Amino acid sequence: MDSAVEPCPLQQKVRIRLVVRNHDFGVYTHKKYRLTIGSASIDGNTGDRGMVDQLVPKEARKAVLKVWLAEGLPPRTWNLELGKLKPPSTAQGVQARLSNLGFEQGPVDGDAGAETRQALMAFQADFGIEPSGELDDGTRSRIDAVYRSRQEAPSLEGVWRPKPGKRFKRSKDRTANPPVPGVRDK
Repeated sequence: MDSAVEPCPLQQKVRIRLVVRNHDFGVYTHKKYRLTIGSASIDGNTGDRGMVDQLVPKEARKAVLKVWLAEGLPPRTWNLELGKLKPPSTAQGVQARLSNLGFEQGPVDGDAGAETRQALMAFQADFGIEPSGELDDGTRSRIDAVYRSRQEAPSLEGVWRPKPGKRFKRSKDRTANPPVPGVRDK
């Protein structure tokens, strides 16, 4: 059986970085976790951002993440496949994205069976698409867009940035940044 992820091409340790979320995409903050890769285990805490951020051996392809959500209860366990996801143009890529978004659809095996159709219908209903359970181009692109939006870095809205194509330079003689007419230095 083909894997849902491709091996990472980096030649050294790689970083596994994920946010632990509940079914409503809320973040599990300040929770103990254990990441097990082969015979090695790494203990940590998800902190303020609900983040698991660890370096792992480049050859690692599988890991187990256990997160203790409440004191005295058994941990929640996730079996992870490490690498990069297959493209969303493949059934495995769509299944892996659905699973990562919390739409349980059975094994990531490339077979879009009844469980995958149920997950597709749930996704379509949650994101304003007529729930047909079919993997059409519109649903495929919406799954990828939602998945990518969950991966993006925080917005830098309100942070000054130079205009595209124009470099900001500092100089002592003001040649790089000439004075603006009507504005005087004090």
